[in-house]
Amino acid sequence: MLGANQRQLRGWSGELADWGAQLGGWSGGLGGRSGGLAGWGGGLADRSGGLAGWGGGLAGWGGGLADRVAGVLVHAVPQWQGALWPGARDRLVTGCRVLAALAGEVLGTEVHEVPVAAAGSSTHAGSCAHVGSSTVDGIGNRQALIENRQAQLAALEAPEGRVLTIGGDCGVDLVPIGVARYRHGAGLAAVWFDAHADCNTAASSPSGAFHGMVLRSLLGDGDPDFAASPALEPGRAVLAGTRAFDPAERRAVADGLVRHVPVPADPDTLRRTVADTGAATVYLHLDLDVLDPAEFDGTHYQEPGGLTIGQLVAGIDSLSAFEITGAAITECAATEPADVLRLAPVLEAVGRLLRG
Repeated sequence: MLGANQRQLRGWSGELADWGAQLGGWSGGLGGRSGGLAGWGGGLADRSGGLAGWGGGLAGWGGGLADRVAGVLVHAVPQWQGALWPGARDRLVTGCRVLAALAGEVLGTEVHEVPVAAAGSSTHAGSCAHVGSSTVDGIGNRQALIENRQAQLAALEAPEGRVLTIGGDCGVDLVPIGVARYRHGAGLAAVWFDAHADCNTAASSPSGAFHGMVLRSLLGDGDPDFAASPALEPGRAVLAGTRAFDPAERRAVADGLVRHVPVPADPDTLRRTVADTGAATVYLHLDLDVLDPAEFDGTHYQEPGGLTIGQLVAGIDSLSAFEITGAAITECAATEPADVLRLAPVLEAVGRLLRG
C-alpha cells in the first residue's frame, strides 16, 4: 500500500495527483517501501543455473557492456491482462521472464520482477463479459489492470538509474510513461515502435484489449480510470514502423494527435520527426511485433512487412541525440531462452541509449 494512499485506486488521474501532493514532487521516495519488490520467485529465481552461458551465445557480450550500462535497472512486469488472445496468460508471462533474463545478462544488471495480479481471462472480450475477465465499460480485465498499477508505482518511487521495463503486454507502459510525464513535464515525447498504433479507446476498440488503448490513454483520452493526467501533449507521440491501423487510429494520425514514421523507420526521418515535436526528453517504447516475423516470430499479433533487427537498432541509435528518460520492451511471447537470443543487439542498443 502507499502510505496515505492506503485505499482503493480511484482512477489514474487521482493516483498521480495524490502522489505529487503527498510525496513533495517525488523527491523523497516512500520511505519504507525498499523491500516492496518481489524477487524472481519461481521460474527464474536461480538464473545462474537455467541461463548458464545461454549455450555460449552471449560469450561475446562480456563485462565491457556491463560496465558501460551501469545504473540501468531492469523491471520485469509479467502483466498479461491487457491482451485478450488465447494463451496470453502463459506465453506473455513466460516471454517476459525469458526476455528479462536475457536483458539482465546483456546489460550486466540485476532484474527485479514487479508482482502482478493473477486474476483475469485471456479470452477475447466481446459484447459480454467472459467468466473471470471482468470486462467493464469496454475494457477486459479492468480491475486486474488497475490493481497492477500499485506495484509498478511502488517500484518507480526512487529508482537509482534509468529503468528498462520488460513486459508483458503493452499496457505495462502506462505507469512508467505516466510517471515520466509527471517528473519531466510537458516536454516529454514518447517514441512508439509498434506494428500497431495502440490508439483506440474503449469506445473504438474492436476487442476490448487494453494493450491497444495504452498510447491513447497516455494522451489523456478514453476511460477516466486509465487516461493519464498529466497527459502527453498532442503531437508528442511518434509511431515508428507502424503498419496496422484501426479507423480511430488513422484519425489520430490525421488529426496530428500522433506522428507517424512508417517502415523502414529511416533513422534520419525518425530523428527529425522527434526533433519537430520540440521534446526536451524522450521515452522509448518497443513492441517486438514492430519486427518482421521473418526476423523474430516470438510475438502473437504478427504483421508482415516489418523492420529488420538492423533497422530497429539503427532507429534506436538515432535517438541518442535526445535525453532519454526510460524505455520498455513488450509483447514477447517466446517460451525458450534460445528463442530470444537474436534480440541481444536490440537490448545492447537500448542499453547504449539508457546509459546516455
